[in-house]
Amino acid sequence: MFTPLSLRQAREFTDTMQAFDGVQEVTERQRANRGTLTFRVTNGHDYLVKWYYQDELRKAKVIGKRSPQTEAIERDFNQSRKALDARAKSLRTNLEKQAKLNVAVGIARLPLVSARIIRAFERAGIGSERLKIVGTHALYAYEAMAGGIFDAGLVATQDIDLLLDPRAPLRFIVSDDLKEETLLGVLRSADRSFDATRQPFRARNKDGFLVDIIKPERAPPWKNEAFEAGTGDLQPSPISGLQWLENAQALAQTVIDAKGLPVVMNVPDPRAFAIHKYWLSQRPDREPAKARRDKAQAFAVANLVISELKHLPFDGRSLRMLPREIVADAIAAFRKAKPETAT
Repeated sequence: MFTPLSLRQAREFTDTMQAFDGVQEVTERQRANRGTLTFRVTNGHDYLVKWYYQDELRKAKVIGKRSPQTEAIERDFNQSRKALDARAKSLRTNLEKQAKLNVAVGIARLPLVSARIIRAFERAGIGSERLKIVGTHALYAYEAMAGGIFDAGLVATQDIDLLLDPRAPLRFIVSDDLKEETLLGVLRSADRSFDATRQPFRARNKDGFLVDIIKPERAPPWKNEAFEAGTGDLQPSPISGLQWLENAQALAQTVIDAKGLPVVMNVPDPRAFAIHKYWLSQRPDREPAKARRDKAQAFAVANLVISELKHLPFDGRSLRMLPREIVADAIAAFRKAKPETAT
């Protein structure tokens, strides 16, 4: 169920990561260099002024009167910005060329709609501390960590589960292409056809792709939480056991989408994922078909950790966010499994 990347695939994946690092670096430098520097006449004097946006308001900061020094500042700023823009354009062009190679060699894995959704949440300012991707989609990140590909039957899905941490305020940074400060609005910035369903935690697009917004079940369930969805917005569904994934370390892993372009996924520690899936598979109230799939994914990820991700040992100290007896039961089951069963 897991096939290591070929030498050619591994080379293209590595080249993509290096190209993506370059794009991210220059993008950060562009953000630090935001705003404009211009001279402006005020009360008969020429001043160098920096214009920038803060909290959606345009603001100005006076640097100083026109002088050889301020003229040099203005010239260096604009030259630096022009050079950064040129470098960014070149790096993105190279990344787009690399994307075609990724598709050709078969490492373009993450469904395009999923990649668009993840990027939309990133644009909205929701990072790893607020959002984790759980469920079947997390396997795309785990296979990338291990440098291989899971069997198609293990990852095939028409939905994506997003685990929100409701303990801290959920705030959106509204950009030009995001007019609604709602979860549904974020989804629609990725695909206009997303709409709410009869189930208040779920959205569906025109192709039937589902997005579930879920959260851990609290004790007591009526406990006040910082997250409050707006009227008409998606309402995260509380689910038992998700507090383990919520509290597990979040890992950021770059994967490659169906068009060959990189995207960063924030997922729980694969050990916590495997144990949670195994626990789900053993629950008496779990539907048999779902339980079988849970168990297959649990053993697939556990075997991946044991055989490929040796820096992540299955030990109690690393898994203290999970109940001790559940960890012990799962680890015993993983260790008993034959290689062909656990993969």
